[in-house]
Amino acid sequence: MFFKKIKFDFHINNYQIQKYVSSYRLNSDSEVFKGIIYHTLNNNDHLFDILPKWITKFFQLNHLKINCKVRPHIDHGINTSINFYIKTSNCKTTFYSFIDQTIPRTIPLDANNLKEEDSFVAKNREVFILDVSCPHSVEPLDNNFSERTVFCLQTHLNYKTVLNFLNLQKN
Repeated sequence: MFFKKIKFDFHINNYQIQKYVSSYRLNSDSEVFKGIIYHTLNNNDHLFDILPKWITKFFQLNHLKINCKVRPHIDHGINTSINFYIKTSNCKTTFYSFIDQTIPRTIPLDANNLKEEDSFVAKNREVFILDVSCPHSVEPLDNNFSERTVFCLQTHLNYKTVLNFLNLQKN
């Protein structure tokens, strides 16, 4: 399992994007940035309520903005992300497995060594937990795509561990 939809009702306060965290530019021949950019976020600490209190110290709340198609990749330094979808822009998130585990993993990932496993299309105000240590991509499903906005609780903890904690929190 690469992802799971989570029932969690959330609201968005007037938020402020804070410090730059990282970005991944997917075009080098243009002055207009196309890619993925992360910033820290404040004024929405209630999103941590999805987790047991004692584990929140292992998570960082980030603002993610994507303004183009994202090829298959593995997130660097993050294993699990709880995504709160703000503006989805009708995009499909697809997860893959490696066909041949012995082939060295390069950046970008070799598409010939990937097998599509599962996918979903999130709607605004939905929450999903994702195993971002597995190859995944984001692809707009229509031509009028402008940008996708997501609030993310991200951690180095593995997906199954976080999923277990979320299941405990519901009970």
